[in-house]
Amino acid sequence: MAVFAGLTCALAGCGGSKSSGPGAEHPLTAQQAALFEDGVDMLEDPNALQDTWRTDWDQETRERIAQSDQIALGDVTTVRTQEDPGQTVSYYVVISVAKTLLGEPVGSELVLTAREGAAGYGKLGEQRDRLLRKSVVAFVKHAKEGTRVVSHFHLAMPSQPVFAAIDQYKRKSGNEVRIITHTQQ
Repeated sequence: MAVFAGLTCALAGCGGSKSSGPGAEHPLTAQQAALFEDGVDMLEDPNALQDTWRTDWDQETRERIAQSDQIALGDVTTVRTQEDPGQTVSYYVVISVAKTLLGEPVGSELVLTAREGAAGYGKLGEQRDRLLRKSVVAFVKHAKEGTRVVSHFHLAMPSQPVFAAIDQYKRKSGNEVRIITHTQQ
């Protein structure tokens, strides 16, 4: 029975927050907006952080994982800008997905948009040339904005501490699938 429940959870894409997928019914909370700022963190080795910086990084990473609707690992293939008729410039980040780490599968490509005015917009603009062709972990949160569902995100460099935090969350929340084989003697 436990195996069936675990497999059902895995097949249903359990993980992240309660409102997963493009059917999100709520806007971002202030805490979620800080975690999913439509930006990037280029820190390649979180183990190099010391004192409260490391504590803050650990806490933010755990909260981001717990609030994510989806987490994917992939390579940035495109970073481009687009200006809308109102002359608002947005950054589009295209990621070739290698693996969905948490939540429902995101498919082979993930397109994320950082709109002008988002908290992470400036940092993404500063790092866009460095970001191209880099592997990233994309933390994605879907939110209702008016009548639309918008995907907000945070990009991080893949590292052992990021993967360890994701694995710890999966173990703690029961999102691991375990296959138990019984044999008769």
